[in-house]
Amino acid sequence: GIDVEQASAETVCAGDAGQPMLRINIRTVNTEPAMTAGAFAFTTNATNATVSAAGLYYTGASATFSAANLVGSAEVTADAFAINPAAAVTLAEGDNYFWLAYDVADDAVNGQTVDAALVSVELNGSTESPAEGNPEGCRVVENIVYSHADQGTVTNRVNGSIVLRTKAKNDYSTEYEAG
Repeated sequence: GIDVEQASAETVCAGDAGQPMLRINIRTVNTEPAMTAGAFAFTTNATNATVSAAGLYYTGASATFSAANLVGSAEVTADAFAINPAAAVTLAEGDNYFWLAYDVADDAVNGQTVDAALVSVELNGSTESPAEGNPEGCRVVENIVYSHADQGTVTNRVNGSIVLRTKAKNDYSTEYEAG
């Protein structure tokens, strides 16, 4: 089966890259020869104006996002878009996690949203649609830049307003100073 979940409810900032949107699990059982995943079709749920590009990542059996294995990417110029992996991804027996991540547009303003839905995926050359490809929720643009010790210079181009904050050390790591 194909299960689709919202990857995060955290806010995003204009210009953010690689922001996880969807976690897609393609679960295989008794597939010999192994199944392959090809083209993935998505929609932004009419939020494409706040998205500049999308990437599809594969983490195998791990349900934790990692940008280490990019299998394909696409510019997002319309509501519907597709990502075609450079080579079909061979699926392992059991859980196979794919992640849709967005690059947020530089001109995204506070209060706008980014959203995603999986329309279909090509499995062994056949187009399959998930039972529920549009999970509840979206991510809201909140132009806040967090700084931490020894971070150096950070450049963000933002339309509208921007807020600068520091995070407490225990929120993310020992790199952050109390604000």
